[in-house]
Amino acid sequence: MNWQRFLQNVAHPETIRSIAVLPLQNFSADPEQEYFADGMTDELITDLAQVRALRVVSRTSVMRYKGTRVPLPQIGRELGVDAGIEGSVLRSGNRVRITAQLIRTATDSHLWAKSYEGELKDILSLQALVAESITDEVKLNLTTAERDRLRRPHAVDPEAYEAYLRGRYSWNRRDDRGFEEAIGYFNQAIARDPDFPLAYSGLADCYILMHLNRPDAAKMAQARTAALRALALDDSLAEAHTSLAAVKVFLDWDWAGAETEFKRALELNPNYAPAHHWYGNILLGPLGRHEEAVAELKRAQSLDPLSLIINTDVGYAYFLARRYDDAFSEYQKVLAMDSSFLPLRSDLARYYELMGMYDAWFQEELAMAGPQHAQSLRKLYAEGGYRLVILEHAVTQGVMSSADQPMPFVAAVSYAILGDHPHALAALKESFNAHEPGLIYLKVDPAWNNLRGEPAFQSIEHRMGLE
Repeated sequence: MNWQRFLQNVAHPETIRSIAVLPLQNFSADPEQEYFADGMTDELITDLAQVRALRVVSRTSVMRYKGTRVPLPQIGRELGVDAGIEGSVLRSGNRVRITAQLIRTATDSHLWAKSYEGELKDILSLQALVAESITDEVKLNLTTAERDRLRRPHAVDPEAYEAYLRGRYSWNRRDDRGFEEAIGYFNQAIARDPDFPLAYSGLADCYILMHLNRPDAAKMAQARTAALRALALDDSLAEAHTSLAAVKVFLDWDWAGAETEFKRALELNPNYAPAHHWYGNILLGPLGRHEEAVAELKRAQSLDPLSLIINTDVGYAYFLARRYDDAFSEYQKVLAMDSSFLPLRSDLARYYELMGMYDAWFQEELAMAGPQHAQSLRKLYAEGGYRLVILEHAVTQGVMSSADQPMPFVAAVSYAILGDHPHALAALKESFNAHEPGLIYLKVDPAWNNLRGEPAFQSIEHRMGLE
């Protein structure tokens, strides 16, 4: 053995500047405690992500390895990280034990391991202690503000915290049923502890995603109330600042106010991928600041490399910037990850349509349709080509979604593509009154190019602050 080289490596280990916190194992006897282990994983990621000098991979990407036997060196290559955190959570009544170990991914070598134990009411401080120990171990010099945030004493009502973790577990399903369940749990947490900021932040996130799935301005108003309450209780929550920024974009069209909130969120948590994602996707891109938008989305992509929606929206940022080859290249990467991802298929359809690749566009429409609808589309296409299929979107699917809810924005886009300006503008006015999310791209989406000279279109742009 070359002892001189060995001693040099011990004295000057390779710097660790990126980490993935892998899903903590549930060592409790009760499998129903899985939500608790996942919650501990989330909170440890959140604590570490506040450190600017460290790149911390987001939840979406690490959770793909839950329950798998993928070797750590392979995970390190796939996520592009220097080290991984593995560990477990054991809960017994109101006692919790967290075990964590730091492992260098390239060599699969263990660098550090330790266990922490405490009462559930002190769980937030316990998590912060684990995070601080990890940053000390990798020799990071925390700023005073970062160390203060980690060391801030946190006490939480155990029942309120448990309801909060159950809420986040349901929220992460990202469907209507999950959101409804999560709202119930977050409200339980608030009933138990009315001054619990994380529960209000969770509520805000639920209402925002419900609005994006099925536009409802009332949901965004509820999101504003919840986010403001969370920030009144704890102004250091990057998540709540991000939620408030989204409200300011989608409900108020307050671009300057939203940017202030995004910047504050990223100051507090520079590794918070949703803040980078939304800052680029719903503010910088819509305002035509395309280079900045791509940079923010690329940062989100580096923090959450396996996120389908982030990777898709990198492509959309290129699409809005008229960098069509780059957009298509990003879409192909997502196709390789999951060819059934619906937002991707939708974006691809738009891309093919704009490029005049109508055969490919029609195949995307068929891929997104159910068997009965696909049969109808084939018949329409045979009768009148792509124009008749687009018209069908305008007068049926664009007017009433599968949930029988008016969707005038889809109708407006379809009529605009057909060149039917009167119907497009009428539907666009309805969409404006409903505060539909897609409106924020009016300034930059090429679908509207033929309407830009219309006074009614310009009036809506003006009222949205998008001139």
